[in-house]
Amino acid sequence: MSRRFWVLGIVVVGVAALTSAVFTVREGKQALLFQMGHLQVKTTGQPVVLGPGLHIKLPFITQARQFDMRAQTLPLTVSVRMDKTGLDGNAQYVVYWQIDNLPQFYQSTGGSWQQANTLLSQLLTGHLNLTPGAGDSTTLSQQASDLTAELGIKILAINYKGLSLSQNALNTTYQMMRDAEEQEAKKLRMNGKLEANKVVSDAQAQSTIVVAQAQADASKLRADGDEQAAKIYADAYSKDPEFYSFLINLEAYANTFNSKQDVLVLTPDMQFFNYFNQPQAKSSATKSN
Repeated sequence: MSRRFWVLGIVVVGVAALTSAVFTVREGKQALLFQMGHLQVKTTGQPVVLGPGLHIKLPFITQARQFDMRAQTLPLTVSVRMDKTGLDGNAQYVVYWQIDNLPQFYQSTGGSWQQANTLLSQLLTGHLNLTPGAGDSTTLSQQASDLTAELGIKILAINYKGLSLSQNALNTTYQMMRDAEEQEAKKLRMNGKLEANKVVSDAQAQSTIVVAQAQADASKLRADGDEQAAKIYADAYSKDPEFYSFLINLEAYANTFNSKQDVLVLTPDMQFFNYFNQPQAKSSATKSN
């Protein structure tokens, strides 16, 4: 029984040692080897870097730590002030980076992604002009890679995402827009007023012309009417002077007694009542003629 136990123990230890000695570095990653917490180096003094594949190490003594070599993203917010407008705010960028030199990356960051992002932010915001429109993405990426080479990091791209203005800048922008709209409104109102005055002037001129033409036509019609009336009266008078005189007297009677408040003292034998005193005589005289 004791012999079987020892055999089983040896098998278990052997399997554990074999498992600890063999490891796989996945695609897109690289690994560093550590012995007793220290970075393992070659005889040349260079750290041991293992690429994707199956590898062997000393069991229980050597540890392998894998790092993602694929592209990483870093959101970056930069306080900016626009030179042309004087507005201030925060520009948002996205930085795409990857590990370019794994041993140097580990030595500068301790293998901490958080530390790497902190150092990247400090370098980029402190040494790059990240004002929107200050440079193209390719130029910024090259300048950034030169700065981060000491970290073992390569900058793939720096993409500008947008600008959020501060509250003071928003208020200033709103006031500028409001002033511009007010100026445009004043211009439109002035143009409209000029157009309205022009329309009114044209209408008044047309009205004056129409009224003058109408008055001229009316004067001509009145003159023609007066001429025809005078001719009719003259013809009627020449045909029967006595009847014309009678009509004139009737019109005088009507104009004289057209109000109940008027008082006129006359005697019956006055010439005014000539046709009332002797109607038959006048009628006989008219017939005899």
